Amino acid sequence: MRVDRRFSPELVRRARSGEEAAINLLLVRLKPVLKKYFSRRLTDTFSVDDLVMNTILRTRNGLPKIRTAESFRAFAFKAASYELHDYYRGRYSPKEILPDPEKTPESAAQDTSHTVGLRLDIERALQLLSDRARCIIELKLQGYKYREIAETLDTSEGAVKMQVRRAFAALRISLNE
Repeated sequence: MRVDRRFSPELVRRARSGEEAAINLLLVRLKPVLKKYFSRRLTDTFSVDDLVMNTILRTRNGLPKIRTAESFRAFAFKAASYELHDYYRGRYSPKEILPDPEKTPESAAQDTSHTVGLRLDIERALQLLSDRARCIIELKLQGYKYREIAETLDTSEGAVKMQVRRAFAALRISLNE
């Protein structure tokens, strides 16, 4: 079995024990490897950078869960694979919306008034939900996973999924009226 010297078992052990310098060194060494991995699969450099950072965070948070120091690289690539799958499933969206240079200021203003009306409709519909349902929806729309929401709210993942399903159904009905 070939051991990657950048991710030596000793360095991984130190990182798993919580040594901040070891964690930082490990993640700094991981970044170019992940960038290469994602760049081979995607052409959008902004998405590549986002995926790299999310994978680093996922790997950082999962360090204590790594069974053996030798499996760090495999763990990191599994995290990268999950992030890439989320990307392909459409979980990721542009982080900022840039104005279309082809549009005139008048047409841009019309788009804004429609957007404002839609936003008000959505805000009214959200007010019909319970505080807990609204909180869950907001967390889900911010990109949190069901597991993370369940841990935050101290409930089961199944309960969160059901609440999301019911809340979106209520929003759909409210917005269609």
